[in-house]
Amino acid sequence: MISYLDIYNDITILTEETLVNEVKRVNKLIPLEVELSQSILIDRSLWDLEVFKKCKTITFFANCSYSVDFSNITTTDIILDNSSKHITMSISPPEVFSINIDETKTKYSEPELGLLRFGDIQLSSEEFGDLRTKLDDEFKLKMTNESLQDQAISNTKSSLENIIYNLIGEKYTIDVNVTR
Repeated sequence: MISYLDIYNDITILTEETLVNEVKRVNKLIPLEVELSQSILIDRSLWDLEVFKKCKTITFFANCSYSVDFSNITTTDIILDNSSKHITMSISPPEVFSINIDETKTKYSEPELGLLRFGDIQLSSEEFGDLRTKLDDEFKLKMTNESLQDQAISNTKSSLENIIYNLIGEKYTIDVNVTR
């Protein structure tokens, strides 16, 4: 069996190819999962008059996650310096992996009704489908937040450090460059 590490005179040397193979085995990393919320106002008011007002706010909560794809990583994406135990790796930016709306946490406000309006606001299946599409877009927009992206990159770096430590039992410092 061929080892991923080159061993010369009981000295273990990490190579770029070894790193590529190990990182590719991970394939896709989920570096960050976060819960986000988004409020939507449904307005069925008539003629912009207070007496004909009918609106309701719905607050949705979603479990959202990022992923980093390692399947296309090559040795040209890695700069390895074994003497200083330092690795510089270029990766693609974290992408939105999933947005799962948690229906059990959805909050519906009481409708705001003008003097001449009554009843609750009902959504048809088509309207609810359009609302879900709008929600997905809103959550994706929230996930472009720079601090969330930075946290995903930081978590990716930590995960890569753990992968390398588990591979050879030595601590390497890692710089992650995100290629856009």
